[in-house]
Amino acid sequence: MAAPVVETETVRGEPAIATAQPPQQLRVEGLTVRFGGITALSEVSFTVEPGTVHALIGPNGAGKSTLVNVLGGAYRATEGSVHYGDAELTALRSDKVAGLGVARTFQNISLALEDTVEDNLLVGRHRLMHRGLLPGALKLPGARREERAHRETVAGIAELLGIAHLLRTPVHTLAYGDRKRVEMGRALAARPSLLLLDEPVAGMTHGESQDMADTIRQVRRDLGLSIVLVEHDMPFVMGLAEQVTVLDFGKKIAEGTPAQVQRDPEVLRAYLGASAAGDAAA
Repeated sequence: MAAPVVETETVRGEPAIATAQPPQQLRVEGLTVRFGGITALSEVSFTVEPGTVHALIGPNGAGKSTLVNVLGGAYRATEGSVHYGDAELTALRSDKVAGLGVARTFQNISLALEDTVEDNLLVGRHRLMHRGLLPGALKLPGARREERAHRETVAGIAELLGIAHLLRTPVHTLAYGDRKRVEMGRALAARPSLLLLDEPVAGMTHGESQDMADTIRQVRRDLGLSIVLVEHDMPFVMGLAEQVTVLDFGKKIAEGTPAQVQRDPEVLRAYLGASAAGDAAA
């Protein structure tokens, strides 16, 4: 088992821990999002308890990615609110949301392909870098110490994700699954307490998705953060999440443990259709 990520050198007063703060309760209350005349989400409510893995599932077009975009501050809510601890995320810009300890990955991988794995991970540290360009360019002692601390941190993250041997490798040469790990590592480099994963195993083989599930379990266990994930791979979701919220046509149709939602008639109808759901329930 890889060692937990611990910052070995404090960066200007930062505590030597993996997350910026303990995870907080996430509360989504009556969330509605409209784009013109289209309602993407309608009065969706659920709660993510600190330190848990909570999955958002549903057929294509159910509103899952819209919801993640609201949680991360990319989209604005039309009605309703999202609170993370005492802070209202729906009232903040995306950079302020990130400052509260919320980080995310994306459906489509967005990395600097010509740069190394290490350089891509360091991008996630940008918000935490305190020295200006001039001290860095002049290689002043304080800037060198800070740079070393950041590189040690991303090396620890790479070790946790099983990509430490790839730190000096350009991203464009990596296999798809390793690129997904780099993207997750970049999000973890920001020291989040809430990690939003948008389709972390999309396009992976069954074996690759199971490996990623093991990695996510270890990340949650070692770092103690909360995880909200959107995913279509049902074996992956059901083996990883503690709570599941199911969306269909922008509305919440079910919520509960994986075992509960798999038996829910509304979920069966959403995924299988009415007649097939009836056969499955018989």
